[in-house]
Order: sequence, then structure tokens, then C-alpha cells
Amino acid sequence: MSDRLERVRVVDPHSPYDGQTVHLVLADGQIHSVEPTSESATAWVSPGWVDVLATCGQPGHEERETYATLGAAALRGGFVQVAVSPEGNPVRDNATGIAAFLAETQHLPVEFLPLGALSSGTNGAQLAELHLQQQAGAVGFFDAYRTTESALLLKLALQYTNHRDIPIYSVPVDRSLNPHGSVHESAATTRLGLKTLPALAECIRLERDFRLLEYAGGNLHLHGLSSAEGVALVAAAKKRGLAVTADTTIAHLLFTDEDLVNFDTRLKVFPPVRSKTDQEALWAGIMDGTLDAIASGHRPYDIESKQIEFDYASYGAASLEYAYSAFTARYGSHHQAQSTWVRAVSHGPRNLLNLGQVRIAEGSPAELTLFNPEGPEPLREGKAFNYLPFKELKGSSVGVFTRGNYYTFR
Repeated sequence: MSDRLERVRVVDPHSPYDGQTVHLVLADGQIHSVEPTSESATAWVSPGWVDVLATCGQPGHEERETYATLGAAALRGGFVQVAVSPEGNPVRDNATGIAAFLAETQHLPVEFLPLGALSSGTNGAQLAELHLQQQAGAVGFFDAYRTTESALLLKLALQYTNHRDIPIYSVPVDRSLNPHGSVHESAATTRLGLKTLPALAECIRLERDFRLLEYAGGNLHLHGLSSAEGVALVAAAKKRGLAVTADTTIAHLLFTDEDLVNFDTRLKVFPPVRSKTDQEALWAGIMDGTLDAIASGHRPYDIESKQIEFDYASYGAASLEYAYSAFTARYGSHHQAQSTWVRAVSHGPRNLLNLGQVRIAEGSPAELTLFNPEGPEPLREGKAFNYLPFKELKGSSVGVFTRGNYYTFR
């Protein structure tokens, strides 16, 4: 049995058909043939999108998000695979938890990739059972937005990943500079009277982590890079040959500290959104490849966790359905912009999570996202209260082909 996608424009910097309009014939889970055509395109197609980090309320906080609603939100957002944080009640910090997660999510249209806990209970004290979690199916290790304060624990974890194709996720923030800081340190936030956490906190932690990586070897992934200095440090580390990858989130690309003027708790994220200068450096890092991926950073909360005083609100924002639309509204619908998006949500994530490459070419796996950069914004599917206050949305995914199934939505 085969499927045929007609008149689709290829957006894939790794494909010989990049920029061309083609007919695709899909059979047995692969791209069987690619036929260029001079006809005008009805949709655009790229390798399937992968989100390197999203959070689900289940287990323990199903009022925030369930596996089913997270899967629906990811599908509507155009994602075929999503790496899911281990946070929950209980925390996913052992092989049994990984196996249970995979069993509970295997029926969903989007493939959920489990991140295992870095430390037992994600409390940063004792290394979790990394080998057993990896054997059970973990694709990486992450302490669920808790910063890794123990240099010894991070060193041991990095040594475990040495000669193993699996990353250690780290949020590069030194909390000791201000344990209660929740916003960027700037004139704008000082006027608001909020507790601040300077970009220096990111730089100090990056310098420590890179020294540990240089000493121990292994694979380090930095989640939620937020500052211009951080981008420069990552570029320098890569130039030295360190095995480091990094992402930033859609929130950091679209919002700055000046957007906090109304104390909008939907913008209370971790690390905090920073200055316009920092934001411009993040965009430059995405465009030149210093940053390997754009993460949704989807972290859903209910109204009780967010509609309260800023200091007491939980960290996190929901965004999964709208990440592409927000990117396109800001950066553009032209081919170069769309190619940048594809590199940051397909090729980059596949490399860092060791998922194997997909490209628009004969014989490649048929894991595809179809989209329209001029289309209307997508419908909301998730349960979360705290979706980012996007100012403009443009374009949306119109279909996904994954694991032999074709899902379309207009």
C-alpha cells in the first residue's frame, strides 16, 4: 500500500530537492520516489519535526496536561516526536518508570521519547540508574529544571555518557547568585520591584560545566540558553571540540524583560527571558548553527499555579501547538526562514537525540511534516492555562506522516 503527496514544496537543507515542488510516493514507511514538477505547490514538506523538551502533567497532575492532550497538542503543532521531561509524581527515575511511560504512550499518534532522571528523585544528591534507564528506552537524562549543583554528580554522569550516544541535559543557571531570582536583572525589572537573576548566573554555570566536560568527556546538552554571553561561550566550546549541543526556547526568541511590565505570569519561565540584545544573539545563534535546536519548552500549568502574584507563580509556559506559527510570524515565510526552522526542529534534534537522519530523498524514512507558512493559526489542543501571550501568529502545520499513518488538519 502506498500514499501519494502531490505538489509539495521541499524545505530540507539536506535534500537534493530543497526548494523544488515535487510529488512524493510513500510506501512501507519510506519515501519510495520523488518526482519534481513545474506545478505550483499546495503545501510545504520537510522531515518530521522533533521537540527536544516538553513537559506533561501526567502522572500526578493530570489537571495540567495528560499524555493524550500533550500528544494532540504536539500533532497539531506538526511534531512527530517529542522528548518528554521526567517530572511528575512519581518522578521517572528508574527503568520501571521508563517502561511504564512507553507502554502508556505507545498508542498515541506522536512518538514520545522518555528523558530519564539524572539523579534519584531529581533531587541532585545521588546519581540515578542511568544504564538501566537507557536500556529501558531513555534517550537522555534531565533533572526536570532543577539545576545540577553538584559538580561531582555531573562529572559522574558525563563519564557515563563517554562513548555512549546519549546526552545529559543541563539548565545552565547558577542559582546561588540569587536563589529566589525570577526575572532578568535590568532597569526594566528593577522598576517592577521583582527579584532578579542576572545573565552572569548562566555564564558562571556554563564555564563550570565546560570545564567538567573537558575533564570527563561525554555528551552535554544545554537547555534554554538565554543570554548573548551564553551563546558566545557555547560557540567557543564548540570551537575547542567539546561535545556540547544547545537549544533555546520559543519564549526566549519572542519575548524580553520589557514584556513583563504587566506582571504577566505566563512569561515567568526558567531561565528568565532577558534583554533585546540577548534575544538578538539567540536569533543569531540559531541562524549560524551555534544553537542546535529550538525547543518548545512546553510546560503546562493550571490556573491555580499561574493566576497569582508573580513571585509565587510557577515557572513555565505552554506553547506546543503555536511554536511554528510564532516563529514564522516573527522571522518570515520565505524559504531561508523556513529552512532555518527545519534545521532547528528536525536535523538538529535528531542529531543530539541520536534518532537517525530523515531527509526528503528516495529511501529515507517517511517521517514528514506538511505545513503552510501563509495559513491560519492552529487550533488549541492542550489543557494548559498558561499559553504564551503571542502577539502574532502566522502559518501552521497541515498534516503529519509518521509511523505509517497520515494525519491531516486544515
